[in-house]
Amino acid sequence: MKSLNIFVKNVALNTNFLAPRTPQQNGVVKRNNRSVEELLRTMLKEILLPNYFWADAINIACYVLNCVLIMPILKKTPL
Repeated sequence: MKSLNIFVKNVALNTNFLAPRTPQQNGVVKRNNRSVEELLRTMLKEILLPNYFWADAINIACYVLNCVLIMPILKKTPL
C-alpha cells in the first residue's frame, strides 16, 4: 500500500476508494443508468423500432447524454 501511495503522489492522481456492494454509494450510478434507460425507451418508441435494436440504441443514448449534459460547475459540455 505504501508503494501505491508513492506512485499516486508521483503521477499526481486522485484516488477514490469505494466499498464494493454498498447501497449508499450506488445512488449516482443508478440515476445515470435510469436516465440512459429512459432515453433509450423514448428513442425506440418514438421511431417505432423493434427491441432488437436495443444495443445500438443504448450506444446512441450514451453518446447523446455525454454530448448534451452540461457540467454545472464549469457551464460546459463534456465533449
